[in-house]
Amino acid sequence: MKTDSNQTLYVFKLFVSSKTPSSLLTGEQLKKIFERYLSSPYQLEIIDIVSSPETAFQYAVVAVPMLILVSPEPKVTIIGNMDDTEKLFAALRLSLDSLRSNNDEQ
Repeated sequence: MKTDSNQTLYVFKLFVSSKTPSSLLTGEQLKKIFERYLSSPYQLEIIDIVSSPETAFQYAVVAVPMLILVSPEPKVTIIGNMDDTEKLFAALRLSLDSLRSNNDEQ
C-alpha cells in the first residue's frame, strides 16, 4: 500500500492481552520505536485478545505479544520479546542503515 506521497505504508497488528501487563507495554514500546526509527508512514493496530477473541482466532494468535506485519507483503509474524530494535527491524525486513543513521544523529 502506498501513501499520497508515494511512500510505502507499513501496516502492523499487535496482539496483546489486557491480563498481561508486560504485553500491554509492548504496544507503547513499539510506538516509540516506530516513531523514532521508521522513516515511512505506518499504522499500528493494537488488539486485545481478551476483548476481541474472534480477531485473535482469525489471525491464528498462538501467544502474546504477537506482531504481524500485514503490509507490504509478505506477511511477517513476530512472537515474544521485541525489545531489541535491530533484531526487530531485521525480522520485519526494514533497513538497518536508516536505523543506524537515525541513531547517529541522536
